[in-house]
Amino acid sequence: MIYARTVAILASLLLLTGCLSNLPGQNPLTKAPASASTPWRPSPEQASHPRGTTGAWDFARAPRIPDRVPIHDGDLRLPELIDIALRNSPETRETWAVTRASAAIYGEAQAPYYPSIDIGASVFVERSELFGGRDFFEQFNYSPMAELSYLLLDFGGRSARAEAAWQSLIASNWRHNQRMQDVVLRVASSYHMLVGQLASLRAAEANLEAAQITEKSADRRREVGVGTVTDVLLARARRAQRVLEVVDRRGAVEIARGGLGTAMGLGANSKFEIAPYEQKPQLEWADINVDKVIKEALEKRPDMAAAWARLRSSESAVRESESNLWPTLNLEAGAAWKELYGSSTPLPNTGASRDYSNSGFEGRAGLVLKFSLFEGFSIDNAIRRKQALADKARANAERQEQLVIEQVWNSYQNLATSGQRVEASRELLSSAELSYESLLISYREGVAQIVELLQAQSTLADARSENANARTFWYVSLVQLAHDMGVIPLDGEPSILTGLKGNP
Repeated sequence: MIYARTVAILASLLLLTGCLSNLPGQNPLTKAPASASTPWRPSPEQASHPRGTTGAWDFARAPRIPDRVPIHDGDLRLPELIDIALRNSPETRETWAVTRASAAIYGEAQAPYYPSIDIGASVFVERSELFGGRDFFEQFNYSPMAELSYLLLDFGGRSARAEAAWQSLIASNWRHNQRMQDVVLRVASSYHMLVGQLASLRAAEANLEAAQITEKSADRRREVGVGTVTDVLLARARRAQRVLEVVDRRGAVEIARGGLGTAMGLGANSKFEIAPYEQKPQLEWADINVDKVIKEALEKRPDMAAAWARLRSSESAVRESESNLWPTLNLEAGAAWKELYGSSTPLPNTGASRDYSNSGFEGRAGLVLKFSLFEGFSIDNAIRRKQALADKARANAERQEQLVIEQVWNSYQNLATSGQRVEASRELLSSAELSYESLLISYREGVAQIVELLQAQSTLADARSENANARTFWYVSLVQLAHDMGVIPLDGEPSILTGLKGNP
């Protein structure tokens, strides 16, 4: 009977523990991003109010860290490069680990909302001998027990601690999104730089072809007796110079390819090919409302949202410390089943010992009120320290706001300047091509001099290089502006600056 009661008590406690394990908060990792390549998705309320504090979540098992994604054969487009980078990057895995750690801390902060239950048992044997062993006392004690403790009131300390942990988790999630956008920026910029270097290589090869044509024309003029050796030597020197430029451009292409491989989370020596874009820069995108762009950035930048979340976490930490100035009220309860068996000195004239046993249930329950009268001013100093940290977080949020405005303003101006460079380089290239073709014809007919032709050829080479660079930096400036606005697409949104055009 005694053992049956003991087993029943332990089974009930274990059943209660199993029920508690299925409550919300048991797996807080579901509140972090699902993987290192997945952006955090705030609730609809948080999406409409970036400085909000609440959200609804679905509970699911967090997946394992994915393996490195291999590069498949064929030419890779920019979306495929970004996908490989997000799934391979150690930077996103690092911030993902931080978010999961923050989620676990938030789970720990939820613990005071649940009762604390401890179970255990004590078993001990005791024997005492007196007068050389003529008298003795033996006792066997067995006692399973359970204790329960629950915080009823702490004047907001529990909720403030949970809110601080929640806001820290939100900040970690936003920082993860920011790191993903940083990776996308590096991949996109490296991609456009590689495309630009390929365009510069094609321009250098076209310049080499033009130099070879000039050299052949000089040789033909000398063969027919209307040219000089000096013309041939000048043309040959210019052709050699163009050969060196082609060699340099080929090296720059490989360096740019290595930079793209590194941005993708792979080695610089990775072998892959890209599919260059064929579209022309849409210069009307530069004609956007800069004030609207800045407003969009302040609302959508993940690092801006993370700064505000850190401020809210610091303010909650202040409220948690202030709650220590007030008493706490706890419910304490315990239960135990005790069984006692013993024997003592033998009875007179019989030689038999006296045996006895005792068993029964013991229980207790009550309220415990605790108030700290003096703690060496530690509470007051803790409040001062956390208030100072909150002031620091507020200043950091304001500084981050100013930094965002500056970055967007600079990126906007760079994009506008790059657009003007594209237009100017197009006109320069068109004029240089016409000038070179005209002088080449004139030189073949003996009207123009070799120096004039070489000068036109040099101008054409510079125009081709300038046009390739202008197009490259326009795309880089566009991606940089999208990054500074916080609107870099992480999962395939069609347009970077959709809906941002307005009256300038």
